[in-house]
Amino acid sequence: MFNKVNLNGAKDLISTAEKVLNSGSSISRRSYDERVRLMQEIHEQYSRFQDGECGSFNSTFNTLFRSKFEAALLTIAVSFNKANEECSEVPGQYTDDEISLYEIIERYRVLPSKKELINLLSSPDSGGAAFLQLHYQHIDDLVEEFCNQKNPVNPYLVSYMKKEWEKYDKKLQEVIVELIQDNGLKWFITFIANDMKTAEQIIYNISGGIVNPGNGVQVIDSIMNRAGITTAATDPVTKDTDRGEVRINPGSRSDIKYSGGIENTESEVFGVHIEDSILNRSHVNGGPAIKDEQPALSEVYCPACGTQIQDNAQFCTNCGKKRQNQTSGKKPE
Repeated sequence: MFNKVNLNGAKDLISTAEKVLNSGSSISRRSYDERVRLMQEIHEQYSRFQDGECGSFNSTFNTLFRSKFEAALLTIAVSFNKANEECSEVPGQYTDDEISLYEIIERYRVLPSKKELINLLSSPDSGGAAFLQLHYQHIDDLVEEFCNQKNPVNPYLVSYMKKEWEKYDKKLQEVIVELIQDNGLKWFITFIANDMKTAEQIIYNISGGIVNPGNGVQVIDSIMNRAGITTAATDPVTKDTDRGEVRINPGSRSDIKYSGGIENTESEVFGVHIEDSILNRSHVNGGPAIKDEQPALSEVYCPACGTQIQDNAQFCTNCGKKRQNQTSGKKPE
């Protein structure tokens, strides 16, 4: 697999960077001089790695090591940036996009354990609904768009942040799946959304575009697939596309039929505090994290099948194609 490489030597070179990564944003508590010393040390170790001191690794291990070097340097650079400190080691080295994205993902470091998340999201007064809405309606799209952009300025840095984000996102996915299994689909729709259309759209986005609630598609299976969880042989969910209903069958942990009419849920954000200022000042992809409102959706039609797109849906509930800003009010010919 390797061609004359020194894996232990590479691990020694990366050790300082890994200590910085384990510290995360708390590295800012260290003195200015110590952080400068750490950055210089990591720069020197990174250069030795790039010069082939430990040999030439294959692309997988090369990306693994280099992404940690890059992320550690960014971690220290952000600490200077937040304290308005000047450091000659980072003169314009990082873009606003990279710094903003790091700050957003770093806040997910304080996510509670899976068990604690389940308990918090099971409580109607925990603030979990506000957090999940923020995550799936704004943060998730923002991070995914940046991490999947073509030809990034620093692909190794993006690789590290994408891996970290997927770890946190998967944790949330698994918690949601378990809660739906325990409480039924109605729990999720009631808990997270202000109206049925918003809930359908969030489910559609969670599934990666696979789920189309408007057609009675298998919601739980699709969410579980994205979370990397296999379903049981006996499916607890059936659908009635003519009546627009989703039924949790007897034998599952919940026997709930849902056909519309959910309650509004308002609560404070818990746990991970993704502050509005972070979203508003984020320059990811050259614009604010939360986009301006779309034109009146009653005038928008799907460019693929011509179906009118209702309310705040971003995808067609008939064919699944993403909406466009078509405001003529006329169905495409």
